Amino acid sequence: MNSFVVTYLIQDKEKLIELMALEMGKPLEIGKWEMGVVIDMCFYYADNSETLLQDKPIEKPDADKAFIRYLPLGVLLCIEPWNFPFYQVFRPAAAGMLSL
Repeated sequence: MNSFVVTYLIQDKEKLIELMALEMGKPLEIGKWEMGVVIDMCFYYADNSETLLQDKPIEKPDADKAFIRYLPLGVLLCIEPWNFPFYQVFRPAAAGMLSL
């Protein structure tokens, strides 16, 4: 996982929580919860990326060996509501950053 992103989230957590409160009126306690979830999500994918990206063998009668391979494909587009701005972005993007 891109360690710069996680480092930024951790170092500037309080500033980002205040920004959510100022820009959208989010209560500080809910902002703290949201940032905690996002940081935990990043660590989850960082800790489990090797397992999650392993080839998965599948049975196929007409093949000696068959498997599913997970490879990055390119751009990620998400249209999300903004009631949880960091969570909504990181939910799909954190997994996509596995290969960075």
